[in-house]
Amino acid sequence: MKKYLALLAACVLVSASAGCSSGNSSSGDSSQTATGAAQTTSSGEDVTEQTTAAEEEASSTTAGSAQTTTAVSSSQTAASSTSGAAGTETTTATTTAGNSEKAEFQYNSDGAVEFSGDPADQNQDTLIAAAQAVYDAACQQQYRFTVGSPYTLDHETYIENDMGWQFYLVTDEGINSMADVAADYDKIFSSRYNSAIEEVFMEDDGKVYCLDGQRGANIFYSYSQVVSVDKITPDEIFFTVTNYYDPTDINGEEPFTNDAQFSVVIEDGVWKAGEFLLPY
Repeated sequence: MKKYLALLAACVLVSASAGCSSGNSSSGDSSQTATGAAQTTSSGEDVTEQTTAAEEEASSTTAGSAQTTTAVSSSQTAASSTSGAAGTETTTATTTAGNSEKAEFQYNSDGAVEFSGDPADQNQDTLIAAAQAVYDAACQQQYRFTVGSPYTLDHETYIENDMGWQFYLVTDEGINSMADVAADYDKIFSSRYNSAIEEVFMEDDGKVYCLDGQRGANIFYSYSQVVSVDKITPDEIFFTVTNYYDPTDINGEEPFTNDAQFSVVIEDGVWKAGEFLLPY
């Protein structure tokens, strides 16, 4: 009788143990996580929640570098371009504006932004994305023309300005006047605004000379982001751009930002930088 009771107790114990193992391995109680998705269960049924977040690529421009990235919302396809002395690689960004209208912008062979569609008919995300592309290109262009030189220089031949600064002869073919330099610079910038090249180039006796000045960039600078559309006119759009700076690793101070006004001048479908201040 004792052997029978012992055998019966062992059977009950084995049966209970088998029931827990079955419950733990059931898909109804399992949980799994993956990038961008969370899977949970309730009452033995699988319920999957898809978690997504709007992704933004900030236009980061590193002083002296030649890469720009256009920031767009999650519903848009980003336009990116590698633009510099070696040439410009062009890609197209298509954005949906309104119910069914589509607007396209791209970097052209000059590194400027071409925009198809009436800006007044586009949503704010589309305009901001295109403006970011213009802003990034403007940062590169102004730095390239005002720090060092975009041209080949003869450092043995120079003239001096009233302050005694030496300007060196530009030897590139076809660059013989300030108008020639402006034609290059204004591929990105609108001539409506004062040009930065007046400070670093001089013309004399049918030749052009460049200051070839050097400076470092603001070591606190991180990136800039166009954040709002402020005003739209028939041929110019004004935006607010926020510049981000982070001195944390340099002197332990807190990161900070400042806002600046930036405008795009529309010339025959080409968006060029108008009001602009280099952020670094």
